[in-house]
Amino acid sequence: MILLCLYFILLFLLNNSFKENKEVKTIKKQFVESLNSYTYSGINKKLNEFNMNYSLSNYMKHSSLLFITLGLLCYSTTKSLRITLLITLLYLVAIPFVVYQKKRQLFKINLITSIFIYTQSILMYLREDKTVVDILRECEESNNNFLRRDLKEVNQYILKTTDVLTGLESLENKYTYSIVINAHIILKHKLIDGIVNQNLIDYLYTNIENYEIAFNEYINKRRSNNYLFYLILGLNAFGVYSLTNFITLQSNNQNSVMQAVLTLYYILNLITIIIYENWCTNTLVLE
Repeated sequence: MILLCLYFILLFLLNNSFKENKEVKTIKKQFVESLNSYTYSGINKKLNEFNMNYSLSNYMKHSSLLFITLGLLCYSTTKSLRITLLITLLYLVAIPFVVYQKKRQLFKINLITSIFIYTQSILMYLREDKTVVDILRECEESNNNFLRRDLKEVNQYILKTTDVLTGLESLENKYTYSIVINAHIILKHKLIDGIVNQNLIDYLYTNIENYEIAFNEYINKRRSNNYLFYLILGLNAFGVYSLTNFITLQSNNQNSVMQAVLTLYYILNLITIIIYENWCTNTLVLE
């Protein structure tokens, strides 16, 4: 809690300093807004866009656990209270960002799963020779929250204007995935020509199934790699702890050079985690 208070004091000072000119004010404002966007309240505003949230109880739980474990590890290696407080504060500040990236990854996975369900549902209803309007209505009722709101808006638009093509295009503009566009092409043929090619439906359905299987295998591998990444970091930290204590026992003291190296080690680990989680989020895509 003390470290969190220090962090918010820093934001306050930044928010009330550097009043010399407009350029400095603009830079300062952008910097403060960037920091605020990854505080606890800031990431919850971002997560609202995904219909998600990060509860205060989980935030306090994660902060307390990190404060205790990292604090003990850092102090046992650096033997410096100031360095321990600095490193722990940096990691505590990074918690909301890491959680935000994790939540974004989960949202992307659920969204892509919903895309698979939506496109497969279109093809199944086409096999039953339903109308395009009925198909979209059935997809709205059968899909989960990730697409239901958009499908509801499209169906309401079609009900008011009878313009099905524009409704489909609005979905394509938001979800620019090839499987969505291909499924909509068949829907448009059904709408314009009144008939569909059953062989084309079967071919596309099989492709989507294979794509879904490959995607699920990819997600499982990513999860395994994620566990491995943090396991390596943990073993690395244990190795540093063991080596540091061995050197301290041999020399009976710990000089400033070693403290500086250990400080750099903890900071680089934090940067590695941030880059890794951001990479995991940005590479999770569906063509």
